[in-house]
Amino acid sequence: MEDNTEPNGDCLRYVFTLLWEHCLCSELLAMQGSATPRGALRRFLLLKYVQTLLLPLGNELLLAVGALASLHTLLLLSSPRLSRKSSTVLLGQLAWADGLLLLRWSLGLESGLRVGKAWLCLGGGVEAMTWTKEGLLDAHHLASLLLLSCVSLEALLVSHWAAESRHVRTVRRARHGSALIWTGVVLQLAVQLVGHGAQVGEPEVDGRLNADVDSRVFMQICVTLAPLMYTVKQGLLALLWLMNTWVLFTVFYRKPQKGKSCYH
Repeated sequence: MEDNTEPNGDCLRYVFTLLWEHCLCSELLAMQGSATPRGALRRFLLLKYVQTLLLPLGNELLLAVGALASLHTLLLLSSPRLSRKSSTVLLGQLAWADGLLLLRWSLGLESGLRVGKAWLCLGGGVEAMTWTKEGLLDAHHLASLLLLSCVSLEALLVSHWAAESRHVRTVRRARHGSALIWTGVVLQLAVQLVGHGAQVGEPEVDGRLNADVDSRVFMQICVTLAPLMYTVKQGLLALLWLMNTWVLFTVFYRKPQKGKSCYH
């Protein structure tokens, strides 16, 4: 439907306002010598909430706005004056998730790095490039939503059980959780691409694979797992959307805290 592909004008203006405030206020903080740019990180987090939960998924302009904000956030997080906490680890991984968008955009280029042509030379074809780009977009949405869920969980713990959950909210656990998320996202993407490729089955690719029994078995497993993983992913996305929306309005909007977390 058209409502799912074209963003509302008010939402688009709101996103650009957040991006402007994110970059402008961060520069002002840097000029003033502020120790920790918490306000800029909080605006980035709010921007990601709005982009992931409320706005259309495939709008290239909105994706570019989010990628620009992620790049600016990575520059902020690289500052030695910023303390390393589990929250900054999760926000950094959330910003790095937009790297999937850069890979997706690079597949559409016919010059420069020539990634798209290299893919065509490998036998993927134009159709393969199309559903590969769709798979990268889905993987970006899944990774962003999972990382936002970790941020939401930490914000919930800080708001209600700050002292009791301190041993859980560590940099080490944040890194382990992020690594687990990326492993699941990459695995899901691989199964989706291989399963879809086996179903589409270009003749020259199938001819090469028929000579390899292990490849046929692997592709058959992916074809079998792809529908199941898709169903599980859709249910997980719906559950995470509800949870993150609830946390956004109850923790970040209705009950702003004044603790030391960078969310506030």
